[in-house]
Amino acid sequence: MTHQIDQRIPEIDATLSDEWSNLDLLAHIQPQVAQQNGPSARVSARALNTVLGSLEIDAVREHHLTLAMAIIELSAEAASPLPWSHDDPTIALLRAAAKLSLISPEASSSAAALLVDRLQHQA
Repeated sequence: MTHQIDQRIPEIDATLSDEWSNLDLLAHIQPQVAQQNGPSARVSARALNTVLGSLEIDAVREHHLTLAMAIIELSAEAASPLPWSHDDPTIALLRAAAKLSLISPEASSSAAALLVDRLQHQA
């Protein structure tokens, strides 16, 4: 039975892959990121925390998803797991950013570069 479940049907795969793909959406988004930051732009945890510390929480809250991606990338590079928190999600991410800038200030992230760019253009 397991063998039958694992088998793929080429005709269905070809139809569904185009129909269910978000490749067009991603192709539209990715060039904008590359143009803004260059292909290898990265920002360290220390630099990100410096920028975040100079802003009001509501200004950061508008970029919550980008902040989350930056913290995830920085945590992975620093080999530091994200702590569980019952705080407001943005507050929890700001605390994680502060912790990362202390334990691994040189960890860097392309999502952090994108966030810094967006925050600086907003100000």
